[in-house]
Amino acid sequence: MLITLLAALLMLLSAAPTSAQDRGAHDAVLPKGSIVRLSIPDGTALWSTPLGASLQALLDGNEDIDGLRAFLHAATGLESDDMATMLLGGTVHVGVYRGPKSRLGGDAADGQRRVLVATTSSDEKALAQALERGLDALDTLGVDVSYGDYRGLEYARLDDENVLARLGDRLFFASHDELLADALDLALDAAVTGGKTRGRRKGKSAVKASDETVDGGLASFSFRVGSPLNRRGTVKGIGEIAGRMGNRLSSPLLSVLLDDAADELSAGGRIVGTLEHDRAGDQMIVQARLVPAPPDEDDEATDSSADDGARRIEARAPVAFTVPVDDQTLGVLHVQRDLADWWRHREERMPPEIQTRLARFDSTMSMLFSGQSLADDVFGQLGTSLAVVFDRQTFEDEDAAPDIRMPAACLVSTLDDPQRFAPMLQGAFQTFIGLINADRGQEGEAPFLIETERVDGGLFVSARLMDGMFAAGPMNDATDPGMGMDGAAPYSANLSPAMAVIGDRLLLGTSVEQVRRLMSALATQGSAAASESEVFGELGLSVDARILERALRDNRKALIAQNVIEKGNDPMQAAAEIDGLVAIVQRLRSVDVQLFHDAEGLRARLGLALDPATGRTDAR
Repeated sequence: MLITLLAALLMLLSAAPTSAQDRGAHDAVLPKGSIVRLSIPDGTALWSTPLGASLQALLDGNEDIDGLRAFLHAATGLESDDMATMLLGGTVHVGVYRGPKSRLGGDAADGQRRVLVATTSSDEKALAQALERGLDALDTLGVDVSYGDYRGLEYARLDDENVLARLGDRLFFASHDELLADALDLALDAAVTGGKTRGRRKGKSAVKASDETVDGGLASFSFRVGSPLNRRGTVKGIGEIAGRMGNRLSSPLLSVLLDDAADELSAGGRIVGTLEHDRAGDQMIVQARLVPAPPDEDDEATDSSADDGARRIEARAPVAFTVPVDDQTLGVLHVQRDLADWWRHREERMPPEIQTRLARFDSTMSMLFSGQSLADDVFGQLGTSLAVVFDRQTFEDEDAAPDIRMPAACLVSTLDDPQRFAPMLQGAFQTFIGLINADRGQEGEAPFLIETERVDGGLFVSARLMDGMFAAGPMNDATDPGMGMDGAAPYSANLSPAMAVIGDRLLLGTSVEQVRRLMSALATQGSAAASESEVFGELGLSVDARILERALRDNRKALIAQNVIEKGNDPMQAAAEIDGLVAIVQRLRSVDVQLFHDAEGLRARLGLALDPATGRTDAR
């Protein structure tokens, strides 16, 4: 029933109201203690943005949504436009709370999450009529609707599970009795005391309004991230992921990317932020910051070292880094990080079970670089600005293209001493390809052939699979699982490693074609023909949705086959899911994410540039 109600609310939102009502200040109606909270001061304002238009376009023509509209119209007599305007006449609040603990399951059993939805209507009389008619219709459909009284206010129970009540122009829906009672206590006590909350009846502790979000924007949100010192505060989902990344960050790559942010997330707290519409740039902007958890949050015991992980990190001035891109670039990941310093302190940053893997990596890199120190002689040569450019994979010979086209990736960095370090890199690259060829030779697979040349005044070293590798024969049997479908190129055709040093820039990529294009962009840097992207912040990701859409279309058949295998869908269902994903990407122009520190601590910014009107139809 909870899913049905949320779907109904989404359906109502899909009928964009034609005019906004006079809102006024919104009251805090969610009890304290939520693990996730969302507040929308004005639904009509949110729906009039490109985000709302995109959602409406995606919902239009949906058979389930259309059926729900028809049902609510028959039950209430209201058109969906009128109902949307009525429900969005004020604020919309959604809160998610922890369920009861299992005494046998301990901390591992969080119980079912509880949800509270509260809306304010623009038409109290219409709300009362719609609610009465809607409950009667549900009763006719076989839903067990019963009624009760709480503090003189009537509430309805649906199928012995969910409860809802109307208080004036407010509608409350909860998945648990106590949650609804807490919300009604807030509203009733505020009405009696002129807006101030008071203690609950029968000597129970006071129910306080939540102050865990920030005001402003089209919507505000808050969710709790887990703490290793407070397991019971961990949120399943995004909060839990963030908490675990900080607590036991088992991936060295994630540790390099997040660094101090991982420590701060591991200490727990809440991430609060707002959603805004930047009309000048036609972007939807999400601004978020981490609020560290106080030692006594929820009155749960904490260790005396609780503040260690939440140490304040000094604000860092953004450093600009110009990254070469090309006409197939679908994304750029960048990070400001001193790899040499990270490697020197790796034992402090990573858990003990990872140290063996790091020791093997150190041994391998030492062999590739002829015994040189990884921290001082390799990582120490790289600048602190690092970027990875992701491209849609292209092939000079389309007959050599595999069924699954993986994105090409290229590391971009500056070198402190390119004249000395370039030969070392060249030797390491050749040694690495030699090791790969030795393994491939044992499996009877075609080797990579290495070529070295000078391009645009820079060093270019590449490795390609030997010509003719796709023909059936002793070295490459066409029936081998490594071959693509219908005799197409195998998956390994995605890999053609290349390395380039041009000026003080290093390019190290998985595709010869991509590295050549990026070298060309570097050679023309500063001219009108240059293709480059300037990035800021400690960690960031930018995605060009137009190129991403093309990459998805390149792999449509493979994605459908994967969907059939993993989800058990029939081919038509799988195709519909993949095409639905492409339709969502079509509504985007770009995505930009930044993570940085300012005077208030850890912050994040997400920007979505939308194309809500028609989407793109160019699949080339």
